[in-house]
This record gives sequence, structure tokens and C-alpha cells, in this order.
Amino acid sequence: MKIFIKITIVVIIIAAMVKMPYSYYQFMRIVVCSLFIWLAYLEYQAKSMKTVALYSILAILFNPIDKIYFKKPIWVIIDELTIAILLILLIIDILPLLKKRKTPF
Repeated sequence: MKIFIKITIVVIIIAAMVKMPYSYYQFMRIVVCSLFIWLAYLEYQAKSMKTVALYSILAILFNPIDKIYFKKPIWVIIDELTIAILLILLIIDILPLLKKRKTPF
């Protein structure tokens, strides 16, 4: 489940890096914030407090209610860093699954 959520967030943020109507960014904030809260909850259940803190900070950063305003170039950097972090965490999640699989050769 965590892998699917992370991939969804990455896709939504990548789409936001292209010029979109403002309504897309509102949609993005709602969805991405909600998904980061969900990830934080899943990590809390797994007792991984470092990633709970990371996802909580990202949820606050992308929250749609009390928006944090940055200029476009700063948001691009934040988006790129968020994507990079999520891709690293995706690799960390996927590697154990690949090691479990036994290849027939």
C-alpha cells in the first residue's frame, strides 16, 4: 500500500511541475496532504518515528487549509526534493520485495 501511495504522490507532483490551472494546485494540495497524513499514520503503526516526522512535515508543507506561500522557483525545488525523497524511500520499500522473490535461474 505504501508503495502505491508514494508513486501516486510522485505522479501528482510531477504533473504539478508543468504549467497547470490554479485549481490543479488546490487539488494537488488536498490529495498530497491527505496521502502524506495516511503515510504518517502507516509509519506510526510500524513504529518508524523518523518517517512519521518526515511525512508530517511534508503534510504540513502541502496542507490546503493554512497554506505556506513560496514563489514558483522555491516550490520547484521543494517539489524536486520531495520527489527525490519519495523515490529513495520507494527503492528502500521495493528492495526487500525483490530479495524475497526467488528467480528460477
